[in-house]
Amino acid sequence: MATDRPSGQAGPANLHADGYAPDAPSRPLIPRWCSVLLLALGAVTLPWTAGLAVVLPSSERTAHYDVSWAGFDLMLCALLLYTGWNTLRRREQSELSAAMTGTLLIVDAWFDVLGAPDTDQFLTALAMALLVELPLAGFCFWITKHVDAVRVQRESALSHSLRRVAQRTHSALKPHSASADDGHGPAAAKSGTRQKSESARRRER
Repeated sequence: MATDRPSGQAGPANLHADGYAPDAPSRPLIPRWCSVLLLALGAVTLPWTAGLAVVLPSSERTAHYDVSWAGFDLMLCALLLYTGWNTLRRREQSELSAAMTGTLLIVDAWFDVLGAPDTDQFLTALAMALLVELPLAGFCFWITKHVDAVRVQRESALSHSLRRVAQRTHSALKPHSASADDGHGPAAAKSGTRQKSESARRRER
């Protein structure tokens, strides 16, 4: 017994060959206002940075210098441990934490090299940046790219499987609809029986 499907609800027979409903609403990944806001902030930051480069002095004494760097290194240490734990557990959160860790490593190398007060510390910071911090940052960004590639591959395989299931379901439903349209369904059988009974009555008369 066939049941009527409510309007607006796509069944297996209404799916495209790729497995998606024709009237399925498409929702944007990120709202448009987020992109406009970030682009506007980036455009405003350019003249602000140019002004700072002109106004700020080349050297300045700062308060709480030790606390600021110790806190920064603690954050970097926490991100390294968190990224290592996520990769050990093979969690997808490692993509975001690895990207954050790589960014902090680049910031660390930048300020270590440019903030060195003398030549010896400058050479030491430069060696640490080239041999440790920047290669480790590149490794973290590789983790980010690798996790993203694996996720895309899994999503593609799942989408392919869903398409195959939708195609099989659509093919299985086609013979039933075709038999009903060609006059071989239950309604056609009843009409044929009625015609035979009427012709028999005419012969008896």
